[in-house]
Formats: sequence, C-alpha cells, structure tokens
Amino acid sequence: MEYFKIGGEVKIHPRRNFFIFSTKKKSTFNILLKHMIYAAKLQRPEHRVLANFKEGDLCFLYVMEERALYGVFEAIGRVFEGPTDIELGGDWPHMIPFRLWGSHVGVIRGGKMAELMTFISKEISTISDVSELHRRYLNTLLYDEGTKLLKFFIKKCLWKRPVDISLDFARNPIIKPPLDARSLMTGKPKEYVVELYLLQNLNKLEELIGGGLTEVYNQLYGYQNRYLDILALHKQDNELLKATVIEIKTSSSPQNLKKGLYELAHYMYWVTDKITHDPDITFGLLLTPQPEKNAEALPNEAKMILEPFGIKLERVLWVSYKIERNELLFTPIS
Repeated sequence: MEYFKIGGEVKIHPRRNFFIFSTKKKSTFNILLKHMIYAAKLQRPEHRVLANFKEGDLCFLYVMEERALYGVFEAIGRVFEGPTDIELGGDWPHMIPFRLWGSHVGVIRGGKMAELMTFISKEISTISDVSELHRRYLNTLLYDEGTKLLKFFIKKCLWKRPVDISLDFARNPIIKPPLDARSLMTGKPKEYVVELYLLQNLNKLEELIGGGLTEVYNQLYGYQNRYLDILALHKQDNELLKATVIEIKTSSSPQNLKKGLYELAHYMYWVTDKITHDPDITFGLLLTPQPEKNAEALPNEAKMILEPFGIKLERVLWVSYKIERNELLFTPIS
C-alpha cells in the first residue's frame, strides 16, 4: 500500500458557521457571559459540535427557563481546555471563547418567541422546532439557515445594553491556546480526536475529498435522530458541486464496516433530501484505521446496504488511516 501526503501549509477559509447553544439555568447563563465562553465535553458525541467552532463563527444562546434567545456572539478562537472551578455544575472541560458581535445584546422572548417558533419550523431543517433546544444543548445550523436566522433575529429582537443582561457581562473573559488534536494523536485515538484533527487541519480533509472546500459541518442532527460526523460542501458561485459525508470509525472490523455503511447510507439519504436534491452529487467516505488483514474492497453486502437508499456503490469510498509523528496518513482502499 502506498500513502499519499500533500506537503506545505495551505490556508483554507470556509464560510462562517452558525450555532445555537442552550443553557438550562439562568445562573449558568450569567457565568457563561461573565467568562464569555460556552463549555461542554468533546468526549460526548452530542457535544463534539465545539470541535468545529472557529474564529468568525456566530452563535446564539438559548436560556430554557426563560424561553429566550440571546445574541449575537462571535467566535474569537477554537476550543480549548479550560479551568474546572467556574461553578458550571458539571464536568465541562472544553470551552469556546466568544465576544459580542456588536455593541448590544439582542433578545427574543415573550410574544416574539411565537414568531421564532414559526420561523424555525418553516426555515430550519436541522432543528424541527424550539422544543429541540430543550433536548439538545449544542446545535449546528447550515449556512443558509444561519444567515436566515441572523436576518430574522436582527429584525425581531429587542436590543439591550450588556449590563442590562448581566451585571458581570465580560468581567472575567477566559481564553487559552487551542486544544491541538495532534497532541492527542497517540495509540488508538478516540473518534472525537480524529474528527477534531480533520476540522483543525482542513488541508488533510481536502486530501480525502478534494480542494476548494466552501462549507464544513460536524455533528449535524438529521435523519432518524442521528448525528452526522462531518459534512463538507464544494460550491462555485453559490452552485453546489458536491457534498461529501464522512463517517469515522475507530475500528475496521467487519462489524464496524457494516455499521459505518448503514450510517453513511442514512446520512447520504438525508443530505440528498435536504441539501443537494441530487443523488449524483452526494458522496460518502468511510474513514477507519488500517484493517488488520489485507482488504481490497468494501464488504460484499455494501451494494445491498446502499441500493435501497438510491446510492450507487461508486459514490462511496473507504479510506484507512495510520498515525505517523502525530499526523494522519491516508490509504484509499476502495
């Protein structure tokens, strides 16, 4: 087997992403605003959204008790490991830093919340209704959804001075150097580490699916209440050229390959239905460690798994990885 690696650092600047983060307690909300962070735990699959938070991204904070949406906040760095003594009431070691996007804080609550509920149900496919913000704390929006929400929010919100929202607003901001996935790339890395590595090193992601990425998402909540690992889009002048779903597995056993194919099929079907509207430009990639035995193709049942979803076998690629000097090297298998 031959390994391929593209040398040199390539600066890739995909479009900004949009997020809605929820908090259950108003007291927690005030702590987040005091330190200008949002905290979670990357080891939890539903929290891995933080791995894709990058400088310039925009987010909103939803307070469940109030049924109120606050914004707009702008990312000023990537996820880092933060202090554990800021009284968030849980084990949330990973944090993202943000600042206010503008001079005032917008808030939607009360009667305007009904309008927001209608907007979400009609315009956002990654969140079916506001009640999901009470079940999922971290939510990734597609770019078009995020821009629509931003316009809606700016038009409908009530603008407040930061001090009117929280007396401790930005009193003690916390920011530290980003968590580098390469420092965790030893032995058999966890799935979240591989995902974080690809999101932090987009040139490596482009090795897998081609240059010119315009949008990159992770942990999209879609078909059958599943979290899609990574979705990458190639666009030209706003025309969608290709969408690639990447499913990461930390084992290349036949059982895991089969499971990964089923998950890819579900995700590719959802992406075709909601985003591309064309199965011929929806692709899938199964990323696993090197198989223990010499594998030449996907499992024999791959075609049987994919065809019921309208997916052609040639639109799914299996790639294995190995670790060398804390970097991933890739080998296309089939």
